[in-house]
Amino acid sequence: MTGPIKPPGSSGLPPGASAPTAASKPERAEAFREALETAPTSAPSAAGESAPSLGPEAVERLIADALASPMAAHLTDEGRQELEAHLRSTLSDDPNLAALVSAVEG
Repeated sequence: MTGPIKPPGSSGLPPGASAPTAASKPERAEAFREALETAPTSAPSAAGESAPSLGPEAVERLIADALASPMAAHLTDEGRQELEAHLRSTLSDDPNLAALVSAVEG
């Protein structure tokens, strides 16, 4: 377990923290409503429609960042090549990642 068991009726908030005020709830609800209204309404279907592909620049940047990370510095040359191949495969095949990048790129 990561924390102590809380007794019934406790808020679950850390000591000294306060619960969100009632005034902030309508603001959060409005922000959520706006996010839903502006979100894309169509998603790729399993019936053959494909997700947008990741831009080549985005893929190269993500891979370069991963290979330059402190954790990747401990890999052998073979391990770095395997990591790069795995990242390229994952980034090119994952429709969820492709949709996220497409949304960010505009």
